Amino acid sequence: MKQITIIIPILFFVFINSMYAQEYTGPDQEICKGGCVVLGYDSDEDYCYKWTNKAGETLSTSSTLTACPEVSELYLLNITDGNGQLIAEEEVNVTVINEVLNLTIYDAKVFFINNQEYLPVSEEEEESIGAQTFVNLDNDDENKYFDNESEMVETEDDELIKLEISSSKKSVIVDAIEGEEYIKVFKKETKGEEYTLGTEIELEQDGGLYKGELWVEGIEAHTVQKATILELIATEDELACGERVAITIVGIESLEWLGNYNGFTPPNHEAKVLDIDPNFPAGTLKGYRVFPGARTKNTLKPRDVVFCYITLSVPFVRKGIFYVRTLDVDDPSEDTEFIDPNDHPLSLILSSEGKYSGKAGLTYTKENDNRGLINVGKQSYKFGYINGQDLNGIATVLISPNMSNIHLVFKVSHYAGDNYRLVANGDYDFLKNLRNRDKVDGLDIKDPKAGIVQEWEKYTSPVLTVWRLLHIESESMLNFKYELYTQQIFTYITDFKSANTDPTKIEEISVDVDLTNPTGSLLDPSVGGRFENGYVHFGVTSTNGSIDAGSITSGLIEENQEYNIKFKNPQSIQGLACEITNPIDGSILQATINNLTKINNDYKWDLSLPEEITLEPYLGGSIKIGDLGVSTIINSIEEPNMALTEEVYIPIVVRDDDRSPTANILPHQLDLSITISAFGKAYVLPVNDGGGLTEEEGGNVNELSFKENYDSNGIDFNNDINNFHHSKTKETPFFWIAYISSGWQDHFLADGDNNQETFLNGLTYSIVHNEELKSGGNGSMVFMETQHDYMLNSPSVQKMPEPNVIAHEIGHQFGLSHGDDADNNGDGIPDYGPAILEYPNIGLMKSGKNELNSVDIDYFIPRHINLIRSRRLGPGQ
Repeated sequence: MKQITIIIPILFFVFINSMYAQEYTGPDQEICKGGCVVLGYDSDEDYCYKWTNKAGETLSTSSTLTACPEVSELYLLNITDGNGQLIAEEEVNVTVINEVLNLTIYDAKVFFINNQEYLPVSEEEEESIGAQTFVNLDNDDENKYFDNESEMVETEDDELIKLEISSSKKSVIVDAIEGEEYIKVFKKETKGEEYTLGTEIELEQDGGLYKGELWVEGIEAHTVQKATILELIATEDELACGERVAITIVGIESLEWLGNYNGFTPPNHEAKVLDIDPNFPAGTLKGYRVFPGARTKNTLKPRDVVFCYITLSVPFVRKGIFYVRTLDVDDPSEDTEFIDPNDHPLSLILSSEGKYSGKAGLTYTKENDNRGLINVGKQSYKFGYINGQDLNGIATVLISPNMSNIHLVFKVSHYAGDNYRLVANGDYDFLKNLRNRDKVDGLDIKDPKAGIVQEWEKYTSPVLTVWRLLHIESESMLNFKYELYTQQIFTYITDFKSANTDPTKIEEISVDVDLTNPTGSLLDPSVGGRFENGYVHFGVTSTNGSIDAGSITSGLIEENQEYNIKFKNPQSIQGLACEITNPIDGSILQATINNLTKINNDYKWDLSLPEEITLEPYLGGSIKIGDLGVSTIINSIEEPNMALTEEVYIPIVVRDDDRSPTANILPHQLDLSITISAFGKAYVLPVNDGGGLTEEEGGNVNELSFKENYDSNGIDFNNDINNFHHSKTKETPFFWIAYISSGWQDHFLADGDNNQETFLNGLTYSIVHNEELKSGGNGSMVFMETQHDYMLNSPSVQKMPEPNVIAHEIGHQFGLSHGDDADNNGDGIPDYGPAILEYPNIGLMKSGKNELNSVDIDYFIPRHINLIRSRRLGPGQ
């Protein structure tokens, strides 16, 4: 019995521990329906644990148990040591609060094609994935305010996320656990009354439950998914049973252009990076240029596709869509007649569509001044083409979960100056209503009522403008031979005038031939000669001046009139060789001239003689210069080396301003500097790349034989152009080529020089017009000697007009005419003729007031730019 009394208390202690102690399980718990709780404690004891429920099912063998019961449940914990000895046996109750408290979230309608009904997010994904919408930047009710600026939207706002509340309690609270700053919450789909997060909501009874709705607007884009978390809780419970939902607000971070080997990187022009358009006005909005024409490596393959790289502010959390629209934007030109007629002040009240001048059938509207069509299937588009776009220019972009970067393929026209811009949004109808009306909107994309697209720097792309490459095959005549140098006259100095500042030098000479009517020259005597800026060679020993051994000086001519020549700078003939003849025995004395001066009517010769020789024996003899010279009689001797004569004869050759072979004027590499800037205004970039040919194929090589003059009927000219224009066979609508060669001089209308030069600085045989597109010319010749002649006779001009002439002649290859300026408004083009020196801008398609070397000259008048930009085919086609 004694033993029994000892055991019973022990058994009673164990029972008490089993029934009431919760040392290992922890206290009883309450959870909200759908919630979970962790029972027990982490332990390092080397015990065996076994958790079971009332049904005896084993739930865990660790020291803790995560319990998520649907209804209230009792859990048992059995603990033994390594020998199977019972350590403890405990139980714990988990009570489930059975009140209804449900928050259902719906994706915004804007994410679905045709804005179908709101679709609820599944209960399993409400917090793990959640719902998504776009930043609310559109104008669903089409009034004068964007939706995010409106306190109330007159129609439903399809960017709002719907929250549906169901509760067994009448009063609940919705609060933001994270990301409150990204949203606004309203009590109606039309907004109006805003709900303050964290305050009570009185729900309406619906059957046995209370129900209500809230509407969430995204006011700022997220940069990470699920940046906003909302929670629903009941206000009457000490246990705040709640339900959480996640929200992701998507925005557009940027729309950028990415080239497709159609950017500009000399010399191959095959860059992926598009460079800034130099024609686009400076400002916040940037403009880039694309070169869709074919390249030298493959003339049949156009490069008219670029990529639009779109970056979202945050990846989508589930599948969805948004939309991208392409529009034409304003041309930067201020012309309202030829280039920008839809910018004309009357364009808004005249008909909505017109035709460009040029009879090419190219049309414009109030909102679209592009000239080129992009043909896709049976449809044509003037505002560019995104793969899959509809007739409104809008393409639907399908987005997969976790996708934040999108590449769109975009196709442009081949018409120089066409321009495009993209705008993105989640709302199709909003994009459809946008416009760019040049006269009213300028460069802005606008909603007709609310104004400029919000956050346009993110939701619209830079401007993309089409440029055309003009591949130039440039060549040159070979240099001429010396015997062709005949622009000169042999004559004698018969008198001279000494310079006032230095009597030992000659300022002006008289000759024995009429320089305005020379005999023996290549010119018809009735035409006359002109030697300004030419040269005088003294003491020559042959009539053609080909042997200059006797010439020790030369003078650049300032002007000549009949028998007189005036020098630019006083000239000395010191060192000129002469022969002195003895009047008695005919012996000859070799001497040189130190100085020759004129005293009254006599000429005083200061001669350098051999040692111990004087002039006394030579009184009555003669002085002669050169083997073709005329003897001059010595009348008196003043000093041993001083002779006086009553006459003077010095043989000279008078040369005009044609260059000598030593100047190496040919072959010549053409200067395209001004040509590049001139055609840039028409969105054409000339590149001197051989017309797409290598040197082995005939590109950029000097191969034309020298011709002093071209024939007046143009046969030789056309033969040269056709025979040496090797790149012509490669020309296609996608590959524009211009051919130009440097030559000597042309054929008719002599300029007054002593040879058959002309006033033509360049020549292109072309059908031309100022109002219609013409085929133009196949090639041009630029005459270097004629330009050199012009420059020497125009002291104010500091450099050759060659670059301007090239621009002018290529203009003719494009079919541009000189114009007649009939209305005297300054739009005429300077023609070549006797008044050539009146045009300091010779060679340009338009005359102007600036000097030749000014960088501010307008090279083409607006109607010319219009014709170039209206061309589908290149020069000569």
